Amino acid sequence: MSFSKIIQNDFKLSMKRGLKENLLEEVLSFLIVALLI
Repeated sequence: MSFSKIIQNDFKLSMKRGLKENLLEEVLSFLIVALLI
């Protein structure tokens, strides 16, 4: 649950910045975390 909260917070920050490249990095990090769980 803590992982999902951290990911949501990072995703919100990425959306606020509005950077597509940063958003892609967040998606990649999300996939990596999903594989680790």
